[in-house]
Amino acid sequence: MAKDKKKKKKNKELETARVSAAAVAGSVSEEPKPNLSRKEFEKALEPLQTELVRMQEWVKASGTKICVLFEGRDTA
Repeated sequence: MAKDKKKKKKNKELETARVSAAAVAGSVSEEPKPNLSRKEFEKALEPLQTELVRMQEWVKASGTKICVLFEGRDTA
C-alpha cells in the first residue's frame, strides 16, 4: 500500500514537471519583444526563477537525471 502511494506521488510530480516544461516551451516566441524597464524585467524574471528552483528541488527529491538547456545571447 505504501509503495502505491509513493508511485502515485512520483507520477503526479512527473506530470507536473511535464506540464511546467510544456508551459515554458510554449511561451517562447519568434518575434522580438519591446525593451522592458528594469522593474518590469525583474517582475517577469521572478516567477521563472521560482519555477527553476522548484524543478531543482524536484530533481533532488526524485533523483531523476535531466538536461537543462539555456538558450540566448546572454548564456555564453
